[in-house]
Amino acid sequence: MKQIYLLALLLVFSATAFAQSAFVPGYFIDNAGNRVECFIRNYDKRINPSNFEYRLTEDGQTEIATINDVQEFEILNTVHKYKRFEVEIDRSSNDIEHLTNFREPYFNKEARFLRLLVEGKASLYGYYEADGFERFFAGMPGKKVEQLIYKKYFEAENLLGENKMFQNQLAMMLSCEAISADRLNKTSYQERALLKLFMDYNACINSEVTNYSDRRQKGEFRLTPKVGINTSSTKMTYYYKILTVYYESEFNSGTGRTLSPQIAVEAEYVFPFYNKSWSFFVEPGIQWHKQDVEGEYKRHQNIKSDAGTISVNYTHFSVPFGFKYAHTTGSGNRIFVKGAMSFNSIIDDSDVYEAEGFKSYPDLTDQSFFQKASYAAGIGYANKKRMSLEVIYHIDKKVVDDGTWEIEMVKSFSVLFGYRIL
Repeated sequence: MKQIYLLALLLVFSATAFAQSAFVPGYFIDNAGNRVECFIRNYDKRINPSNFEYRLTEDGQTEIATINDVQEFEILNTVHKYKRFEVEIDRSSNDIEHLTNFREPYFNKEARFLRLLVEGKASLYGYYEADGFERFFAGMPGKKVEQLIYKKYFEAENLLGENKMFQNQLAMMLSCEAISADRLNKTSYQERALLKLFMDYNACINSEVTNYSDRRQKGEFRLTPKVGINTSSTKMTYYYKILTVYYESEFNSGTGRTLSPQIAVEAEYVFPFYNKSWSFFVEPGIQWHKQDVEGEYKRHQNIKSDAGTISVNYTHFSVPFGFKYAHTTGSGNRIFVKGAMSFNSIIDDSDVYEAEGFKSYPDLTDQSFFQKASYAAGIGYANKKRMSLEVIYHIDKKVVDDGTWEIEMVKSFSVLFGYRIL
């Protein structure tokens, strides 16, 4: 479990560190109506902010603008465009454990940044909070922005009722032949349904319209072949038992390290949220490992131990899978950290060991190899031309552990060069 905690800590710490410089082009309009071009920190969260951080230049001083200072701001080419309104908002819970026993909404007057979902003659706004609370608002030319009312409540004990006043509100606002009464009665209080309704209405009246949801990022699949080299020392341990006594023989390459070629293919799915910073990957690969390890073969305390050399020579197949966090720089290049769990197996065990210098030694070829899990953490760099370079540190990498024999790659590092083809 220590290794898992270490990997999680590495990813969280690195993601936090990288996120400190995620400023992208945007603008805001202050209370005097002045438009200020700037760089706004984009956390890409669903919840509506009450303030935001910005810089007048990409590397300038970070400042904070609050809802009291700004009437509108937008992070360009994203879904994040907000306008400030003083609205009447009903905070009645729709959680069945906290429903009221009355139908009417209970309004509070609040100043909020509302996120634009559709902008046209009929505009749709969304308001979202971290606990799942969401409300939708509508705006028409010359009219005050108002909440679309939907509320669950108890009509009687264990009898659930729904106030769908928003359907009547929409019937009054969206009067057009393309919007039938039957359609309005079937419209649900959900972002997708309301968004399509407002888009259709604006098209019906030939209004210019912007659907900000079209800017929502989509998930992405990537495929990256890699070649590289691994450097490590090798440690072998042989355990056996005579009656109630356990014996252990250790063979170690000491400070000697060997270079092992390896190839891999990384299949990666990039999640669409948080600026496409997070991804899940699977990276099957093959490594060819050859090294001599020296040690003593201990048999019984009354029998002199044999010293000698065991030559290790095997082809090793691994399937690491895990998560990656990437920070995209202003020039479009990426710096990333990754953590993975890996399952390891020897492909051909017939020539794994050769022993020299021992008068007698155990049968090293007739072993039933157990696939052992290991862990890895790494850091890398990828440019916008699809090339990447990364360094991986393998934690507790045992490629054999069958209860009798262990092969462990000690202080194992890999350097991999990749080229993304998808």
